[in-house]
Amino acid sequence: MIILKWICLVGIWLILIGAGPIGVFEAQPKIPVDGDTVKFVNISYTCRLIGIDAPETPKLKYNMPGQPFGEQSQEVLSKMILQRNVTVLIYGADRYGRLLCWLLVDGISVNLEMVKEGFAEAYIYDPKTTPFVPTLNMAEQDAQNNKKGMWQQDSKKYESPSVYRKRMKDRDKDEE
Repeated sequence: MIILKWICLVGIWLILIGAGPIGVFEAQPKIPVDGDTVKFVNISYTCRLIGIDAPETPKLKYNMPGQPFGEQSQEVLSKMILQRNVTVLIYGADRYGRLLCWLLVDGISVNLEMVKEGFAEAYIYDPKTTPFVPTLNMAEQDAQNNKKGMWQQDSKKYESPSVYRKRMKDRDKDEE
């Protein structure tokens, strides 16, 4: 029965996105590293949620203070996945060796829910390998329009996580 569930689930995803994951497994997550990165119990892989970018949490090791809503984003992700088994659809790996993943809990996309609730923005690095690009973009627009999560901030104060990371990297270069 479980195998049939997997086959149906993966088949539906393949049909919906037009391209399939390169791997699938089920696992129990640990406390998320931040709002878009997860590690698992008894599995050595780190998973970067594909298609989203969450505000940065403080990183003392790098002297990065974190962004507004970074810790809230991590907390929201924790509530969605902790104490549950998640289905992990793998779409590749990034330059840091993390798996690029789409997470499902009870058939619901964690990646999409993070964007819908305003705790991550749509982040499309490669449209060919990122599933549901239009859906992620529409979810982000809806979250912005309804001022959910991080979109409660004044738009003039909002800084995209990718822009924040670049600014922190440039700051470190200036200090050298």
